[in-house]
Amino acid sequence: MRLTHGKRITAASGTCIDLTKTTTNAPGITAMAVQLDPTFARAYAGLSFSHFQNAFQGWAQREPEVARAYEAARESLIVDDRDPAAHLAIGRALWLRGRHEQSIVELEQAVDLSPNFALAHYTLAFVHSQTGNPHAAVAFSDHSRELSPLLYAGPDHVGRCAVERIVRCSICCANSSG
Repeated sequence: MRLTHGKRITAASGTCIDLTKTTTNAPGITAMAVQLDPTFARAYAGLSFSHFQNAFQGWAQREPEVARAYEAARESLIVDDRDPAAHLAIGRALWLRGRHEQSIVELEQAVDLSPNFALAHYTLAFVHSQTGNPHAAVAFSDHSRELSPLLYAGPDHVGRCAVERIVRCSICCANSSG
């Protein structure tokens, strides 16, 4: 079990990891992978995720990180438009840019390319929950959990469960009043 303390995670062993340092190093590592093999689409997707996290978590200035996340994801698609991780990366970057409909299209493409890609299902659940589609959010979340129960074992599991309960309650209330 991991406990979060702001921007740090404490492992069961007592080891403390500073997520800001880990995330700060990730772009350099993935950029090195891109330099070694510019045809490695997943390296671009990983670089995009690093910038996505920086923007989403507020670990760096948002707008430059959003632009970097989008650009790296775009490069990933240019290298291999059949890689589901590339579509996941661009879907996340589009969400950061507020382009929700396009984000959903790209995330659905990731699922079409790899139906068992639990993280893509989870991300679709997240985007649908943010854009007012609770039925889709719950369906994608449930399927994601079926595909990969460990995806829900992270430090923010309690928060995800709370959000799911709120969404389910709002669906029930809407169904009973209409």
